[in-house]
Amino acid sequence: MMTTGRAALAGFVVLFAGCTVPPGIPAGSTSAPGEQASGAAITAVARAVVAEVNHTRQENGLAPLREDALLSRAAREHSEELASRRTLTHTSTNPARRTMTMRIEAVGVVWSRAAENLANMSGSASSVPEQTARMWMGSDGHRRNMLEPAYTHTGVGVAIDQRGIWYITQLYVLPR
Repeated sequence: MMTTGRAALAGFVVLFAGCTVPPGIPAGSTSAPGEQASGAAITAVARAVVAEVNHTRQENGLAPLREDALLSRAAREHSEELASRRTLTHTSTNPARRTMTMRIEAVGVVWSRAAENLANMSGSASSVPEQTARMWMGSDGHRRNMLEPAYTHTGVGVAIDQRGIWYITQLYVLPR
């Protein structure tokens, strides 16, 4: 998580099995080791994470976050890097995109406040969105980012590595 440019700590590793398929996620989407999810399944998982987080926000009396394509691109690129490196960190090896705020600015978003949640886990495409939101709600810092009323925009990026581990990045932004 990062807020207004300050570095903070990184996330969790959660292992779990899949369950029923939420609407919008192609049936049969899995992350079995060695099996890659389709681009459509990855996009559906990212959108479902946004929906889960917005549902949680609304349950807590907050406005839903607006999905922003540029923020989603920054989040997706970070998740892809994490998957290729098989690690979970808020710091990129790309000097031009080392920090969350640098990644946000690199896609052209001007921000006044920002935060980032990360997760990685195994499981089916159908179980990842709910498990991600539940995991974040169980962590004080991640929960604070999800339920911060000042944030109005979000982007979620998802990637999966060759072992079938999902990497999820969610950016929370109050644009300037």
